[in-house]
Amino acid sequence: MNKKRSLSMVLVVSMLAISVMLTGCSSIGTAQASDDIIVAKAAGQEIKKSYYDDMFNIFKVQQEQNYGPEIWEKEVSGKKYIDFAKEELLNSLIDETILLKKAADLGVIASQDKVDEEVEYIRQMFESDKEYKDYLAAQGITADYVVNSIRKRMIISNFINEVTKSMDVPENELRAAYDSMKSSFISVKASHILIESEEEATKILLRAKAGEDFNKLAAEFSIDPSAKENSGDLGYFSAGDMIPEFEEAAFSLEPGQISGLVQSDYGFHIIKVEDKKVLSFDETKTQIKEELLSNKKNEYFTSYFEELKSKSEVITYMENL
Repeated sequence: MNKKRSLSMVLVVSMLAISVMLTGCSSIGTAQASDDIIVAKAAGQEIKKSYYDDMFNIFKVQQEQNYGPEIWEKEVSGKKYIDFAKEELLNSLIDETILLKKAADLGVIASQDKVDEEVEYIRQMFESDKEYKDYLAAQGITADYVVNSIRKRMIISNFINEVTKSMDVPENELRAAYDSMKSSFISVKASHILIESEEEATKILLRAKAGEDFNKLAAEFSIDPSAKENSGDLGYFSAGDMIPEFEEAAFSLEPGQISGLVQSDYGFHIIKVEDKKVLSFDETKTQIKEELLSNKKNEYFTSYFEELKSKSEVITYMENL
């Protein structure tokens, strides 16, 4: 199920895309270790093997569900995948521990209300508490793990926001970016007719191209529920607003032109473009600023974290993995 795939992304530490914005837990504030074996020390914090094993077992369950037990024999970067994954998990837990320790030093926390909201959002992906608990059990995840994962992720996110909160993008940079990307800020106004069968869609297409009123045809024949109210009129939309096949066809047309049949998972679309325009600077300023500011913050925080890590004492005990 798609909801379960998306939930996995929220709950499980990624082994293949390790970054400073992690979703797992660190040794701070987690369950007590059952033994004294240490796999690493970072920023004065110990990472216990019992905790490390818990994290790896969660990942192991998902990997085997997705790819089968044979995944561990494959090679990545010249190593068996299991060895590669174990090292990457340790590195990610070290990074996370350093981040959480620094966040704690700065007094950065996660609101319990926000944590509860996120937990409830995940819970609502399932039809019942039983289905939710059964899914967690199948993944080797506990309810406490979900809460702790969300809390740690929010702390790290809040920490990044705190460190980068003073950053901004000057107006001249925004205008320069707009000028360089102006050709991509095209907005299209179009109407469409959605038909389930190709045979019927072909008949409607012939009528539309013969000059019949496109919007009347949409109101009468389109299976898009909104067509009864808007007669197929989609208004203006920009790149990324529509499904790829629809968007590709719409942006290739000139005002007044009608497409051929455009097939998607929804059926067969017939598209008529009414207008095309280039969005103004004021219309795109917010979008441009969000993108540029995000890139600036990511670049800055990457450097910030590299310096933070270089100043943190890190000791690994690979033999204990």
